[in-house]
Amino acid sequence: MLLDRLSKISFSLRRTRFLRLADYIDKCVSLLTNADIVKNDKVMQLLNLLEKNVDELEKCVNTSRDERKCLEIAKVIYCNCFRYYLYATNKIRDLIRTRRMLYLGISLGLPLMPLFGATYIVVAILFLALLWNYMNVVRFKKLGLLSLYIVATAILPFTVAGINYGVYALTSLEELHRISEALNVDPTTALMIALTIFIVSLVSTTTIIYSLAKLYTYRDAFS
Repeated sequence: MLLDRLSKISFSLRRTRFLRLADYIDKCVSLLTNADIVKNDKVMQLLNLLEKNVDELEKCVNTSRDERKCLEIAKVIYCNCFRYYLYATNKIRDLIRTRRMLYLGISLGLPLMPLFGATYIVVAILFLALLWNYMNVVRFKKLGLLSLYIVATAILPFTVAGINYGVYALTSLEELHRISEALNVDPTTALMIALTIFIVSLVSTTTIIYSLAKLYTYRDAFS
């Protein structure tokens, strides 16, 4: 059984003073202990992959004894254990929901950027980076996670500026009059425009911040 093998490996690693490796394996044991026994294609695929990873680690420890190389294998094992835990406990749905929320927040924030000083080329670069790394996010690659964080944090200052401007415009008759004249619309429409900017900025900001914080708790699933 995989759990028993990992427990024995952890004990052996601590005896041989490979403490950093043992810490990763202990984390793995904890995740597998708390995971439900579920049988589906994805879970079985991850279990088979973990078996191979454990074989590699045992071979590395018993033959090469290269701690750096063995540590990399232990990190891969922990990452796959974390993914197994997500699928076995069905928390993968929460991760997918969080990812979608982040994309929603980014999608709402991107159109706001040119209104508050960003050039269209910057917006285009961020949009292309988002599309380019989408599959990396889906495949649990750290590059994809990093790209999401970069794009989201680049948008945040502009959505915050949108909130500040929305509050100012909604409480200033002069600003509403200026909007009305600049866009050649009636005061009611100008008020709706200011209100829209405020609501979209607020939703985008709160969604991005919440999703980034939530996604950080799942960072160990990305390799």
